[in-house]
Amino acid sequence: MGSSGCGGSVKGPPPTNEVLIPTSDASTFTGMDSDDQQPPENENPGTNECLTHEDCESGHCTMLADGSICSPLCSQDADCPDGLICLLDDTAYGPALACVYPSMNACRPCAENADCTGLAGEELVCELIGGFGACLPTCTQDTDCPPWFSCTENETSNTKTCLPNNGTCSCPAQYLGATGTCAKTNEYGTCTGSYTCSAQGKSDCSAPEATEDGCFPGNQDCLGSEDQPADPEAPCGACGGLCPIGDGPSWDNPFSLDESNSSGVSLNDEGYIVLNAEDVDTSYIWIANSGENTVSKLDTTDGCEVARYHTCPDPSRTAVDLYGNGIITCRGNGGVMKIAAVASYCIDKNNDGLIQTTVDSNNDCSVQAEEMLSISEDECVLWNVQPDSTTGDGGLARAAGVDHENHIWVGYWSSKRLRRLEPTAGNVVHTIDLEERPYGIAIDGDGIIWVASRDPHPHRLAKVHPVDGRLNAWASPAGHMYGVGIDPYGKVWVATGEGQGLARFDPLSETWMNWSWGGRGYTRGVVALMLTNPDGSLAGSTVYAAHNTFNCQGDSSSRLVSVVDAASLEDLPAIDLGLYRGPVGVSIDRTGNLWTVNMCENGSQWEGSASKVDTETGQVIGTYSVGNMPYTYSDMTGYVLGTITAPQGSYRHIFDAPSLRDYEWLRIEIEAVFPADATTWITVRVRAANTNEELATTPWSETFGPYPPQAFPVDLTAANIVGTLMEVELVLHTQTTGASPIVKTIVAVAKPAGQNL
Repeated sequence: MGSSGCGGSVKGPPPTNEVLIPTSDASTFTGMDSDDQQPPENENPGTNECLTHEDCESGHCTMLADGSICSPLCSQDADCPDGLICLLDDTAYGPALACVYPSMNACRPCAENADCTGLAGEELVCELIGGFGACLPTCTQDTDCPPWFSCTENETSNTKTCLPNNGTCSCPAQYLGATGTCAKTNEYGTCTGSYTCSAQGKSDCSAPEATEDGCFPGNQDCLGSEDQPADPEAPCGACGGLCPIGDGPSWDNPFSLDESNSSGVSLNDEGYIVLNAEDVDTSYIWIANSGENTVSKLDTTDGCEVARYHTCPDPSRTAVDLYGNGIITCRGNGGVMKIAAVASYCIDKNNDGLIQTTVDSNNDCSVQAEEMLSISEDECVLWNVQPDSTTGDGGLARAAGVDHENHIWVGYWSSKRLRRLEPTAGNVVHTIDLEERPYGIAIDGDGIIWVASRDPHPHRLAKVHPVDGRLNAWASPAGHMYGVGIDPYGKVWVATGEGQGLARFDPLSETWMNWSWGGRGYTRGVVALMLTNPDGSLAGSTVYAAHNTFNCQGDSSSRLVSVVDAASLEDLPAIDLGLYRGPVGVSIDRTGNLWTVNMCENGSQWEGSASKVDTETGQVIGTYSVGNMPYTYSDMTGYVLGTITAPQGSYRHIFDAPSLRDYEWLRIEIEAVFPADATTWITVRVRAANTNEELATTPWSETFGPYPPQAFPVDLTAANIVGTLMEVELVLHTQTTGASPIVKTIVAVAKPAGQNL
């Protein structure tokens, strides 16, 4: 008995091809063949309860909040008795305008908002009233409510909803057999369960009484026995079957975000999770120390070196994946390594319950050789591969980047190839042959890979489609190239190396602009800072290029960073790092500070450093020690990935099963909105254990999604996720500036392990 439209006018297509519409005298109808059964004239509303339209002489039965009555057909609201309006609805004679109650699903039993479906334009939410879940219209004042309801602030959720004037929702005939959530509260707390509507009214709530031990005694046998089998119809009960556990405002458990469970996301005014303008947690910078075959991991908040790892020979380019993990590529043997950003991503390879990894054990902000582990011993080294071993030097990896699917792209100089590696083990899944030798890559928001080359001469910028391969290439206006970057306007910037400048390529017009600063030294790394307004919209962009003429001199050829306004194209004052720095690479951290990787310190290549610069003032905040001969000018913080390639943010929540026994987690139901005319999506990972300590070292599952194009819920049945606790990680992605998925609710559904439902 659904309905649509308002005020007597037909809205949208009718449910069938023919609609019954009363004439002005409400005695004859059109839209039917003359031989068809004719409905009677409008009649006064009856008082008899009805379950079907056929029970009524008028041919129409309408639901009320407290039952259902026979109601007349109509042509306008004035034809209807008080409390009813004239709308298109099903009748015994087919679709017709009939008198209906304006909120037919008010007081419907429910467990979540998705159970509540109202008329077009009406919003209902699932709220507890008297301890029982029921669908209630939202409101701001009494006039927003249907008849016999008043706008009242709900004490459970602190939101205003239309509550029945009698203070309770009964179980009318149309809801017989319907179930909803319920709760019991005492001095020890609140326990949840379910109830069912029957001819006798609402059943008792299945929730147990809370005790000082909680809702579910740990020694209870909930797998059942011959004389007392488990009850699969008691959600989250002591011997419950399917158990939904919700996170989000509509579950009286509002999202709570902090640095321990989220990155790059925030709550909007409604308490829903959305992306921030700065989306990736770039709190670490990964700097390859080519002179000693290591990589330094610095905390960008204070400059401390928190770890230093042994790597493949002659490391150079680094990148950061969607989870903050470090990607290190090597020139010596073409090797590629993936190193976990945090301990929870590391793998307990020897199964001793601990993670062995390199740490700054004495907390002096510098990792010494005796504090380091070998590659094979370090359990935060996730994999170490050689994807391009067809040449004697292993391919000579000289370019690295990560795409929006978290796959790694590596450019090989010797073989003139791009290799795409899947993220789990570093296996090659795609190869693209080039005409140029890749020296650096940047990936734009459309997935196009821009390759800067230094051979042949003049150096070229190649445009590569991730599936179709190389599309075209354009020669540098200065003849030379080095690093490559992308600004938020979609323009590609290259450092012109020996040309001592910058060049900007416009992919739409296929034209160049060129800047040259004679006397500042060769340009090496390049990066674009995205500037945003308070609402997250794009406000501008600034481009930075490091100058270093392959030496450690104190003159201007090895100490400056040039700056260009990407919007106005104005040449801004250069940043002076001071004597003997020799900046090679540049990157941006999560707070918008500029970082330079300095090949020199105290005039020696064997004493490298990294400098942190305030981009608003151009002043150096600090300079920090790293290893020997640092040489990195790629996306070493993940900033480009997070703002240009695949803006994203993450949220984690631990769901706690309602007893001390194991639960099998079956699915995750996510209520999310994906903006129209924008490319946004969500991916999901999970892991389960019986204690928080075990959970912290349990490997994550495979990544589920993306959603869309896949549809929720997330099906976990094949993954065998078992444990008292399940941690869920949602990653929100966007490829449209200013657009974000909106996460409203996360519901984990479980059942006792071993129980057949």
